[in-house]
Amino acid sequence: LEFRRVLFRSVQPGAMGPCMCVTPLAVFDFDRTRREMRLKSVHPGVSVDTLLKQTGFQPIIPDKVPETEPPRPEEMRLLREVIDREGVLRRMIP
Repeated sequence: LEFRRVLFRSVQPGAMGPCMCVTPLAVFDFDRTRREMRLKSVHPGVSVDTLLKQTGFQPIIPDKVPETEPPRPEEMRLLREVIDREGVLRRMIP
C-alpha cells in the first residue's frame, strides 16, 4: 500500500511555506535552517522503519521519535463537524 497522501498541511501566517504536514503514518514539521522536513511523531502502530519504506524522501529523523498523541474530543468534533463533514479524510485511512 502507498501512504504518500497528505491529510493536512498547516501554514503559519507570514511563513514562506508549510510549517507542519500530517499523513496517515506520521506528523512532520520543518527544520527552517536546513529547509527540510523533519519527523515529529509516528502514529500508533507505525514504526520509523515502516514509515521510511513508505516515504518517497529521506526526512530528518531525530534520535527519539515519540508516538503521535491521539486527538482530543474537541479536535475530533472539529474534524468531523467542521473540517471534514463528508468524511473524505476517514476514507483515505485504511
